[in-house]
Amino acid sequence: MKRAAKHDFNLGASHFFLGMIDFKSGNWSESDEHFNEVLTSDAKDLKPPSHFYLAQISLKTSFPMGAT
Repeated sequence: MKRAAKHDFNLGASHFFLGMIDFKSGNWSESDEHFNEVLTSDAKDLKPPSHFYLAQISLKTSFPMGAT
């Protein structure tokens, strides 16, 4: 996955799944970066779940205003 993202192959999907891996591991800042990359990509189907996980990260990092 990291190689795919590094070489611009299927960027949106690569960042989404890297974000999921970091989210499950509790690496909030890294996960946040990956999900934000999805939002700037062409992966339209992955943008709604990325917004969801960004909101979850905001709640888990004691920033509830970011969840709205």
